[in-house]
Amino acid sequence: GVEAVRATPAGRLEHQARGVVAAMIRHGTTTVEARSGYGLDETGEIKTLRVAARLDGAPADVVRTFFGARAVPAEFSGRGEEYLSWLETEMLPKVRKRGLAGFVDISCGDRAFAPEPARRYLDRARALGFGFRVRGSPALAVETEALSVSGIETPLAFDAERLAGSGTIAVLTPGTAFQSGSRRAPARTLIDYGVAVAVATGHDSVLCPTVSLPAVLSIACTELRMTPAEAIASATINAAHALGQAARCGSLEFGKDADIILLNAGDYRELPFRFGSNLIHRTIKRGTVVYEEGVIAWPQN
Repeated sequence: GVEAVRATPAGRLEHQARGVVAAMIRHGTTTVEARSGYGLDETGEIKTLRVAARLDGAPADVVRTFFGARAVPAEFSGRGEEYLSWLETEMLPKVRKRGLAGFVDISCGDRAFAPEPARRYLDRARALGFGFRVRGSPALAVETEALSVSGIETPLAFDAERLAGSGTIAVLTPGTAFQSGSRRAPARTLIDYGVAVAVATGHDSVLCPTVSLPAVLSIACTELRMTPAEAIASATINAAHALGQAARCGSLEFGKDADIILLNAGDYRELPFRFGSNLIHRTIKRGTVVYEEGVIAWPQN
């Protein structure tokens, strides 16, 4: 939570984060999005982004998103617009000048920020050169031409149609609903309307503790009724587009990074089908092996 992040020294945060990234690599992930949003003050947010920056490229790529507008901190209770104004005038320029993040995210909805202040915030982010994402409001995401929108629970047909006609990717985190037992993301509705969908682990130490993207693909197929091909495409090329990284990763094409996984499988459909199994034999980042399956110490006869 917020108090834990504020109180934890940067060195300890980095140690914990390295463990998470290493576990993701063992499960085949080569590009990770790291968000702030649990500091909700200058010290906590800057500390989080600096830790993420130190992890970038060693050995996974870490795409950093400033998410100071995730929620209103307790000290600004009842003064959400004042807090958002502070982020806009103080934090966005500092984060941009120091090169701590290339993207910005904002939560919209009943317990977050209203559309009009959120729109002004995103306009400021755009003017400073940030890419941006939106959580909880497909309409605002489409209007502002956001890279992606997350937190979609019950899209209206109108929202789905607008998303389908836009360049905004709908990002789903099936593991979050699986962990909490909450409402499942409407993947089938979105896909049937023609919306580009991306799937992510949504890793959170409490809300979604898994680091395994293959496990999340299993949930996407069984719980969200996605086909194996849809799930895998959503976790690779669509996810790369959602992070603004599709020019270098997300598919095996000439000129892109050689980010490759080798599987202990004879068919791609085994990846989501064999739930709970880590089928990753080897993870390759830019042509270099960064993880290889270990050897079991069988007893000698």
